[in-house]
Amino acid sequence: MVYFSSEFGGSTVRPHLASYRHMFENAPSRFLYLRIALLCSVLPAFSIPANAQGGTVGRPLIGSGIDGPAAAAGNRERVTVEPSIAIAYDSNVLRRDADAVAGSTDNVRYTPSLNLSYNRQIGRTQIRLAGSAGYDFNSRFRYLNRERLAGSIAVRSPVGAPCPVSLSFDHEQAQYELDELDTVASSVQTIQNITADASCTRPGLSPSLGTSYRIVKNSASSLSDSNYLEGHLGLRLNITSLGSVTIYGQVARLARPEFEQATGISDTTQMRRVYVSLSRAVAPRLQLTGNIGYLQALPQREKVPDFSGFSYRASVRYVFSPQVILNLSAMRDVENSTGISATYMVRRDLRTGLDLNVFHRTSLSFQAVRQLRRFVGNDLGTGSNIGSEASDALTVGITRSIGRRLRLGLNGGLLSRRADVELFDFDATRLGLSLSSRF
Repeated sequence: MVYFSSEFGGSTVRPHLASYRHMFENAPSRFLYLRIALLCSVLPAFSIPANAQGGTVGRPLIGSGIDGPAAAAGNRERVTVEPSIAIAYDSNVLRRDADAVAGSTDNVRYTPSLNLSYNRQIGRTQIRLAGSAGYDFNSRFRYLNRERLAGSIAVRSPVGAPCPVSLSFDHEQAQYELDELDTVASSVQTIQNITADASCTRPGLSPSLGTSYRIVKNSASSLSDSNYLEGHLGLRLNITSLGSVTIYGQVARLARPEFEQATGISDTTQMRRVYVSLSRAVAPRLQLTGNIGYLQALPQREKVPDFSGFSYRASVRYVFSPQVILNLSAMRDVENSTGISATYMVRRDLRTGLDLNVFHRTSLSFQAVRQLRRFVGNDLGTGSNIGSEASDALTVGITRSIGRRLRLGLNGGLLSRRADVELFDFDATRLGLSLSSRF
């Protein structure tokens, strides 16, 4: 099944990652672990964006979605087609201090889109293809009108029954995320991810390893282009009564090759990390997933300080009843910052969510998000020192299934940011409406 979520906060509406099996195990980046799930309705996705530009490890825009037994192609519809239309109002789409912007800053965006997915199982090998195509039409800021294209392919095949190997590739092209601090509003962002992963789920000790490569390009400023390469190797212990515990070692590299070519200054950062991950279902009602480790970030650029400290990712899911589900998550990590003139950034998130199934076909969602980012190594000579910023978001959404094929979504949210540079302070109100169908 394909899902599409509309994120009206920035300048893109794009597919979002549901949750990948290794999301907290093979930490660190935003676009590593790929799982396809496009929801043709408006998710309460007015939360703070998870930085489309930056992330050494985190959620992708689009991904494989074939990470568990229930995901076998035989248990899925082979082909799905989902057209949708979304309308979004934003009181401050430019994400700037209202006093510093001449004229009105509100905007209405209309986004028709079409999402496709194809699932196939050949023997014990699962294959998944997915794609999305849409276009943003803006009422006030016409220069933000932009196509949105995304696609992915994922293959999962067992090496021995309990040891699957997964390969995936995804591509996305869309309007650059305006929630970033010094983004050129008319630029287009292109993101590509390649990942490979192998691990075993059998009881006892087993190896786990993988690698990923991510490229982000900015059409308006190639100096902001970045890439991220990482590899990890671990030893996993699967115990029926405890869950899965894994010790990992990871090496990674954050780089801005175009900046280095233009200036002769190497802006590459080497990263080393050792961490322990845990995945456990304490009871049918409670699930815990997370990791904690020690990270070193060693930039090659002169005058940019190193970073050493703890990193962590944790998620808690508690099911009070089938109608009430609580989700909590927290993270701290070092990420690259394409679209921001910094060598790397230290990011912390805290998220709280509550899902309520009010009636048989109606559900409510609430989410509160707190995000802190500290930017290190601003480009020398620009005269701009971004420093750090704090963002808060509060969102609520409601979805209603109409018959077997239609879904109606309505949501709204409040978002604010306070930064060291006053120009980047803003407050925004967002409202969204969507209608989708599934064939």
